[in-house]
Amino acid sequence: MVRPELAPDAPVRGGMLLPRDPNMLPVPLEHTTIMIDVVGPLAETKVVQRFRNRHAAPLDALYVFPLPTEAAVSSFELRIGERILRSMVRERADAEAAYRAAAIRGDDAALVTQERPNLFTIELANLQPGELVEACLVFFSQVPFDDGWFSLAMPTVVLPRYVPTGHMARPQDGVLPLLPEGGADHTLDLRISLDVGRLVEVETQGAKFELTHEPGGRVTASLRAATAVPDRDLVIRYRPAGEQYRAAAFAYREAGHPGAALIMLTPQVAPATHEVLPREVLFVFDRSGSMGGDSIVQARNALRACLRALNAGDTFNIFPFDDHVERLAPVPLPFTQASVDAADAFIAGIQARGGTEIVAALTAALDQPRDPLRLRIVVFLTDGAVGNEDQVVRTLTSRLNEARVFAFGVGSAVNRFLLDELASVGRGSVEYIVPGEAIEPAVQRFQRRAALPLICDLSIDWGGAQIDDLLPDPLPDLYAGQPLILMLRYHGPRTQYVTVTVRGRTPRGLFSERLELDLSAATPERTGVWRALPRLWARAYLARLASQARLDPRRAPALDAQARALAVEYGLLSAHTAFLAEEEAPPDAEGRRATARVLVPVHLPAGTRREAFEPVDAMLGGAHTFGGLSVGIQPLLSGAPPYSQMKMPPPRPSRTVQQAGGHATSTGQPSPSLSPAMRREAALRFLARTQEVNGAWAGDEVVTALAVLAFVLAGHTPRSGDFRPQLTRTLAWLTARSEPGEAVVLALQVLAGKPCDHNDAAALARDVTLAAGIRGEDLPGRQTIGGDTDGAVVSGAGSPLRPTRETFALTAALAILIGP
Repeated sequence: MVRPELAPDAPVRGGMLLPRDPNMLPVPLEHTTIMIDVVGPLAETKVVQRFRNRHAAPLDALYVFPLPTEAAVSSFELRIGERILRSMVRERADAEAAYRAAAIRGDDAALVTQERPNLFTIELANLQPGELVEACLVFFSQVPFDDGWFSLAMPTVVLPRYVPTGHMARPQDGVLPLLPEGGADHTLDLRISLDVGRLVEVETQGAKFELTHEPGGRVTASLRAATAVPDRDLVIRYRPAGEQYRAAAFAYREAGHPGAALIMLTPQVAPATHEVLPREVLFVFDRSGSMGGDSIVQARNALRACLRALNAGDTFNIFPFDDHVERLAPVPLPFTQASVDAADAFIAGIQARGGTEIVAALTAALDQPRDPLRLRIVVFLTDGAVGNEDQVVRTLTSRLNEARVFAFGVGSAVNRFLLDELASVGRGSVEYIVPGEAIEPAVQRFQRRAALPLICDLSIDWGGAQIDDLLPDPLPDLYAGQPLILMLRYHGPRTQYVTVTVRGRTPRGLFSERLELDLSAATPERTGVWRALPRLWARAYLARLASQARLDPRRAPALDAQARALAVEYGLLSAHTAFLAEEEAPPDAEGRRATARVLVPVHLPAGTRREAFEPVDAMLGGAHTFGGLSVGIQPLLSGAPPYSQMKMPPPRPSRTVQQAGGHATSTGQPSPSLSPAMRREAALRFLARTQEVNGAWAGDEVVTALAVLAFVLAGHTPRSGDFRPQLTRTLAWLTARSEPGEAVVLALQVLAGKPCDHNDAAALARDVTLAAGIRGEDLPGRQTIGGDTDGAVVSGAGSPLRPTRETFALTAALAILIGP
């Protein structure tokens, strides 16, 4: 057997590297500082990771960490006390060989490599006892823009990955040990500076931020908690005022070199008013162990909401998967109340357990007979915690057969690379939902986009400009609210002022829009983040080459050679290059060579269940590997205890499969600390995902009218807000009442646009609460927050998953009475 501490790249079953000394704890990463400067659509990020060797002997350390998929890593340096070791990009094989030689000599050395487009490693050689080391990375990225919002996501932890049977697990693949529960060995500080013009709205997700509005329109966001830990994706979303980013171009060029440009264009095209093509919607639902905790509840509620967003002529089926794949029905079901009731009962039984065999789930969904009269839509709900991304993408590509793929990334530390790639290959889009976030806006975007594209068959007339290497290639179809984002290189001895014409086809006819483009021969006045544009183009081109190599292995050697040369030319970290920083040790330095190599553990991603990644044989199925732990782990030296005994808490009592891998349907807990606005929105979300197919609640006119008043008072109508599909169906149901009562008449009036009088709605709500024998002021204390019944005021003898008329009525009454 190859000893992993002597062969750094040797695959290890269980993905664990242990120090030779069984009493030696792993070297912690003490602190990470992240500073992000955003100018327009571009971001420059500096990451400083502080390591300290707290032991009496020299050590080598390996740390696996995430970055955004689109990150163009352009520099790395190592600080040891007052010394700074700067690095250079080298071909990966050469850099790895040089690093190993330096480590053997006892030199100070560091190696940075890319293992996945969003997964990276830092290896540090010969950390001396008590030594403090800072590893500094700089990367550029383009901030994603969609539906009028920029969304900047910074991952801070690797969600431990599932490696299928037959594959060897390595730490570099995201198979990692965890820090002990409650540990704060590794803390985090993050600061974001936004210089994007006047902002209309700013939202943060994942943690509490302190927002500071500075002169000139700049906004700074900083983490509030001084003891924050890196255990989730941190997201800031912001919507600029005006239309400066609806149609915009940004260019940068150094004299004597090709220029690079970024073009953003959101077409102003109204969606078609005619009825959309009937769809066959296949929901592929990840119920693996990594989804346990908050993620599985969020995914179940997202699936319930997606079902209510279907159209009358649609059919659907559900494929839950872990180690095995099940299905709701042998064939897709019609969108009827009976089918939705059956689906609700089926969804209630979906619990987190086992591994993530996503290839089998893909095959099961896409191999069933296709209805030629329907548009097939595949919808993934997953955290993407797998280590075989290439196999998953190849399987999807080979079996797609004109289906379109949409995805919901659910969880606090999602594998965004995989989900972005699935949506790109499947000509769809992806939404990310963090625990506690409202899912309705994402579901509404899915409803608007999960049909035929708004614009297809795009082409561009460059007006004579010398353009090459346009990305993406081919040009994508665009859905409602989606911008066309282009990266390109340009040439020519002088500045080019051209008119670019974008053409396409829409359901209403042909589309055409012009954009003025200034391609300067040189841009010396543009400094700072603008110099990122050529590297961002190169990073996007590297991604294209990798995708081509993934799908055509015969061309892979030639494509890899092209990618290697391009990465070296632009000084970028890639799958084929690495950053190496080294400094020779003094000739008389004795005892500097490390005698042990340790793998730095990571925090458990927020909201996930620790037992999903610990060696519970009943859950993991023996030979499978998940996270950093497997039932087959062996210590490196005879008699050395496994890592879990050295660093983890004491072993817990054994669990059954049900206890270890899943959990019963949760009804949540009362949460008196929530604001009235948050309670109101939670109540509305519950009503939306439990609505009947015909638009009613409990088939009752008064309850349905009360729900309408609750939605309208909160700003939601059939024409605006987050619940347009639900309220459109409700309007049709109420209009069809042959003898409408006063409550129905009032609801129809407000749905037609008449202002909703809060006093009238409150009077009806109080009548309902009095009839139930409950005071209105007691409703907040009876509301459940979290779980499958999140937002409901559960009442009556019915099951929490089959709410009673009284539950619907009291929940709507709460939404009315709790706020103005």
